[in-house]
Amino acid sequence: MSVRRWLMSLYHRPILRLMDGQQKELRLMSAGKNLRLAPISVDLIAAHCHRSIKRTTKALLRLEKAGKVHEVTPEKWLPGPLPNEEDSNSNLPDRFRPRF
Repeated sequence: MSVRRWLMSLYHRPILRLMDGQQKELRLMSAGKNLRLAPISVDLIAAHCHRSIKRTTKALLRLEKAGKVHEVTPEKWLPGPLPNEEDSNSNLPDRFRPRF
């Protein structure tokens, strides 16, 4: 790993830790249920990381390019890559095929 990538991961660590922590907390509080994580606003992330909104937005865009977060609505972010709709619906025709 290059020094630049290591420094960038060090810089982005508080943002990713916040998002992963909320996701882990949701899983622990709702064990056995299929709940979705609410998107996190840029304002909340900036306040948690003690950064300006502009710097936080730039960091989130870099993380989105790397596939670690994705933007749901303007200024609302979720951890993980953007789900591909084709992959999630690819099994539907086979699954609901008539038996006779």
